Amino acid sequence: MLVGGLGMGFTLRATLDLLPPDATVVVAELVPPSSRGTAAARPLAGHPLKDRRVVVEEGDVALTLRSSPSRFDAVLLDVDNGHRRSPHRTTPGSTTIAAAHARKALKAGVLAVWSARADRRFEQRLRYGGFTVEVERVRGRLKKAVHATLFSWAQHG
Repeated sequence: MLVGGLGMGFTLRATLDLLPPDATVVVAELVPPSSRGTAAARPLAGHPLKDRRVVVEEGDVALTLRSSPSRFDAVLLDVDNGHRRSPHRTTPGSTTIAAAHARKALKAGVLAVWSARADRRFEQRLRYGGFTVEVERVRGRLKKAVHATLFSWAQHG
């Protein structure tokens, strides 16, 4: 399994909690975890980087995907700021590029993208790329919180 981006570690922690002891989770991260400003928040996520199943690969998730044909059963991209705006984005449309590479990197599995907002154009690009697209809206915990959107794509067999 590949998790694109570490953030504060909550996506990685949730992933580890669901996977068996013999699983491997690769985290593709642009910023080395040791120098991230979010390190203080990781105890809240249960220190997921200390789990022996985790392998951190420094670099852009799109490059990890492009260089890894048929390596992963699932790819999770957590783009909290929306797929067009990532705080560390180096190329325009990086999530779209990553999704395109995910098609080849997935053995036969699921690409899931968590985003703060829906985007029909992004959905269309994924359909054009051969993914079946399901969009699920998830209400925030606070009354004032905006609705978040979970994009889930299963690769055509």
